[in-house]
Amino acid sequence: MEARLIEETNERPDPELDDERRRYCGLTAFGWQVLTAAAARKEK
Repeated sequence: MEARLIEETNERPDPELDDERRRYCGLTAFGWQVLTAAAARKEK
């Protein structure tokens, strides 16, 4: 989170599978860029 690669999201799974104590995160636009660049370097 400090590097702005991920951020907390309000999206939650099915209530039967959810645990209200959990925090859910997803990649930011910058996080996707970093991931894509890392994958491209790995392919070489």
